[in-house]
Amino acid sequence: SLPINANVVGFLTKNSNIISSNSYSDTLTPGNKIIKFSFPASDIRQKRLNGPYNVLLSISEDIFNEVIQYNTSAYSYTQFGKPPAEFSLIFSDIGRDTNANTLYDFLTLNTGLAINESGNYTVLGWLANSTSGIITQAQNNSLLPQGSSNLGLSFNGKDIYKSKYNGPYNLLFLRLYDDLGNLIDSVEMIYNTSNYNYSQFEKPNAFFTNIFTDNGQDTNFDLLYDL
Repeated sequence: SLPINANVVGFLTKNSNIISSNSYSDTLTPGNKIIKFSFPASDIRQKRLNGPYNVLLSISEDIFNEVIQYNTSAYSYTQFGKPPAEFSLIFSDIGRDTNANTLYDFLTLNTGLAINESGNYTVLGWLANSTSGIITQAQNNSLLPQGSSNLGLSFNGKDIYKSKYNGPYNLLFLRLYDDLGNLIDSVEMIYNTSNYNYSQFEKPNAFFTNIFTDNGQDTNFDLLYDL
């Protein structure tokens, strides 16, 4: 038998959620061969899903393709390496009136962080309505010491007013970056705020009132509308 050029693709999954993927390409000679697949610990840690995991492997060579499955041993995601910082999944929210006019200028969401290595970190978050429509985003960049920290994301009250949606609002996406801009943790649809009415927030300087009228205009007096 001649050597073959084979490509193996692997997916690490849990409950239909893809946690990580990897691929391997090589020229394979006849006989048994051991292929080692490595899935980054950071991918498993970020998904916060415990094992056992399901591995889907696909090997392809020319027109031939085969797919097999394998179940791993039981693991806890906390057994995998910690990133320099990660979300501790502790949240709270508060409306902030900064100009003392009884309207909230910001909706501030306080985000708990576990800082494993002191450094400069950026948290970026998206606020959504109850139907997952994005209202606005906010970010906070701070130098944080090792240990437990709390970082506030201040979402603009005017954006919330313009949305015309009442709360509770959903923290739809949350991303954590190191000082080099590398994504080191992320969570999705993780927190719902307290109840708010959009009218509690600061009004924009100009906005639609949703009051409209219409009429046809005959500018040349021929009994037909020109506009």
